[in-house]
Amino acid sequence: MYHTHEETAILIALLLKRFGKTRARVSRRIVKRVAGREQLRVRFLTMLEISLEDFGWRMFELESGGFGFVAMRALEGAERVNAKDLFRLEERRAIDDKEVDWDMTKKELHDEGYEE
Repeated sequence: MYHTHEETAILIALLLKRFGKTRARVSRRIVKRVAGREQLRVRFLTMLEISLEDFGWRMFELESGGFGFVAMRALEGAERVNAKDLFRLEERRAIDDKEVDWDMTKKELHDEGYEE
């Protein structure tokens, strides 16, 4: 018998609470087992993500497989990003005027190790 997304969220939230950390990785196999499902469909995962937010957790799929979880409270003390400090004046104007050089922006991201 499979569990609903709400029931699965409760069980995963309990698992994460007992783990005692503010971030964690959980294998796809464990999520399937907790959910009582052989397959994890996109709609179920989307609803699971929403339900987990009620318990203070964000879930996202990892490229390496499985899922990452971050406690939303862990970000409360994070340093605030200020666009004025990080985008030059001409970049802010390009954003406002919808004239961003997307090729240069993507190149900078790739230079820093980000991937599309």
